[in-house]
Amino acid sequence: MLPLLNRVGVQTGDAFGYATTGMTVTLAHGYTDIHTVPSPALNGNYSPDGPAIDPGSGPSSFDSATRLNFGSFNTMDPNGTWTLFFADVSSGAQSQLVDWSLDITAVPEPVNIALGIFAAVFVVLGLGRSK
Repeated sequence: MLPLLNRVGVQTGDAFGYATTGMTVTLAHGYTDIHTVPSPALNGNYSPDGPAIDPGSGPSSFDSATRLNFGSFNTMDPNGTWTLFFADVSSGAQSQLVDWSLDITAVPEPVNIALGIFAAVFVVLGLGRSK
């Protein structure tokens, strides 16, 4: 499980977090953690929030919470069952998720790359000897 957004911006001294509404963000590996950005842009690329704590926790709990990232999916089967859980646990205005997608990039195993190289060398050497 990876919390993508969990009370974004909540920390000691800010019990409510960001007031930004209408965000269209892309969450990807290698960007700034959206939880630590002073005020996220309406459109932008960020790393997932990732605090592995109960959303009802006090603001100071978010300061030192263990953060997860997309690396936690590295050994998982992309063909398995995926679940997106969305909840607005704050009082007041309601939030909504309008759209989402998931892009998975397969990374070839080093063994497969090595076998491909050896096969290519074998073919080249084999063809050179047949003449």
